[in-house]
Amino acid sequence: MRRYAARMEFLAVVEEVEKLIGQGASYVLAYEKLHEEEKITMSYYTFYSYARKENPSKQQVHESTLTQEKTNKVQTAPRKEPILAGFKREKTISEMLHPTTEELDEII
Repeated sequence: MRRYAARMEFLAVVEEVEKLIGQGASYVLAYEKLHEEEKITMSYYTFYSYARKENPSKQQVHESTLTQEKTNKVQTAPRKEPILAGFKREKTISEMLHPTTEELDEII
């Protein structure tokens, strides 16, 4: 493929790509559809790089969805600390790292 030929191919179908992406199609599905219809001959990697430049909002939507999934995860009980044979701990690691105000007053 000649230099910039892929860019010209993409510009010829950019409206169709935006329509497909807007309807919820993935980049892979949009590429496969256009490639099967012989509207584009470029590689998927090239198509994807052009499509992402044209549709940066889709990437932002994907990132915000991932952030929401992380925050919506069910809160689990805190992990129990490992038990070491013959060793009894007076405080948990969390208590040692986060002393109470009374303990801080004693130190000062």
